[in-house]
Amino acid sequence: MPPTATTGPTPPAECVWNDELADAIRELVSNPARWSVVPADEIPTNCSGYVEYDNGNVSIDEDQPCDRVADIVRHEWTHAQQVRLLGGRVEIVADCGS
Repeated sequence: MPPTATTGPTPPAECVWNDELADAIRELVSNPARWSVVPADEIPTNCSGYVEYDNGNVSIDEDQPCDRVADIVRHEWTHAQQVRLLGGRVEIVADCGS
């Protein structure tokens, strides 16, 4: 039956920021990093997240939209893997990983 005003498509589930973060981290194959949610002023300008290269810890900007959290987690996780495996950071690799 085609959707009508009373039987329209089911709206998407509400996005819950902390649930998105926890689900995205749980889906990672390996996760040696320590994850933190921090204010934007604790992350470099124009960044949504940040990996500390000396220890691989990851910080995520608490002001990011809920629907971007999983992509940010995957992007920063890719950087964390680069730090762990290669000791360096190549932005294009993380862009492809997210």
